[in-house]
Amino acid sequence: MTCHYPDSDMSLLAMEMFTRLNPDDEIVFFHDKTIEFHEFSTTFRLKCIQECILLDSSCQFIRHINKRICTIYSAIEKTFFKGENNIYLREKKLPRVHFLNGSFLEQNQLKIISLDVNLNLKYNYISLITPFAFEILEKIEILELSFNSLSKICSKSFYGMANLKILLLNSNQIKQFEPDAFQGIPKLRSLNLNRNSISHLDKNLFDDLKELVSIDLNSNQIELLERPLFKNLQNLKTIYLGYNKLKSLEPVFDNLVSLDLLDVSNNQIITIHNDTFKSLKTIRILSIDSNQISEISSETFKGAANLDLLKLGLNKLQRVHKNFSLNFQNLTHLDMSYNNLYFIEADFFNGLTKLKYLEFNGLTKLKSFRISLSNHNIIKCNVKLL
Repeated sequence: MTCHYPDSDMSLLAMEMFTRLNPDDEIVFFHDKTIEFHEFSTTFRLKCIQECILLDSSCQFIRHINKRICTIYSAIEKTFFKGENNIYLREKKLPRVHFLNGSFLEQNQLKIISLDVNLNLKYNYISLITPFAFEILEKIEILELSFNSLSKICSKSFYGMANLKILLLNSNQIKQFEPDAFQGIPKLRSLNLNRNSISHLDKNLFDDLKELVSIDLNSNQIELLERPLFKNLQNLKTIYLGYNKLKSLEPVFDNLVSLDLLDVSNNQIITIHNDTFKSLKTIRILSIDSNQISEISSETFKGAANLDLLKLGLNKLQRVHKNFSLNFQNLTHLDMSYNNLYFIEADFFNGLTKLKYLEFNGLTKLKSFRISLSNHNIIKCNVKLL
């Protein structure tokens, strides 16, 4: 499927495009039922197209069979495409919000329902947002599009929303972002993409979001982060990447000079590159629990000197380097519960001078260890080895 840009200077016919659908392709614009609107005899496909245009928004699909019969549909369900190769999708080059039942909202209709700075469109079975659909809604600050049926974000879908600060796209089926998907929303501070089907993020996807403070990518299918992905996000403070399929943590956070929280829990992380946290001098909260990490070296968390909370529970840790604690002069909360640790150096805790909360539950292979509480400020110590 291709998303198109509007051109107000073109004639009505030139603003139309009919795309022949390949039944072998994944159809992402189907509806929940098939609605046949009109049928007539004609030898020419052009006549079928002209009739469709005259019917305005009532015609969304046409089928021309054996150069004899033209059938016009306002909506077609997914199963209808099976084995069909004479169905054409009508793609109007107009900014609209489309729904699964074949209906849509024009720009002026969106303007009417936008009575304040919050536009709530969740739970509406929205299937497609064409480029520039929200262009005249420059006053909107919060756009709620969660719990819809979006599978693709077209280029410049939110262009013109000059005051948009919060964009909620969670709980859709988003798999793909066209280039410049987030262009034209310079004041965006919070982006929620939680619970979608995202497996890949283009390295330039967030380039225009220089004011972004928080991004939620939890519960997707992300396996790899490309290194320049966050390059322009110097105001970013929180990143949620839990419940994905990351296998390793690479140095992709180079320019995040304001980052405060990083959550990569519940992934499949086995290795952490020694330079991953090298430039994260402001990070305070790091959650890497529920992964498959087996070893931590003295260099693993190099650079993250201001960490306050570190969660490493539910991994496969067998060994932690004795100089591990030298990186954490400010750490107050450490959780290493439910790992495979069988030995801890006697001076392991020496560098953790500000430690207050220690979680060492479920370390069944660790027979014993020593910690001198007199040299620490620990006020809560949960240790259950067996």
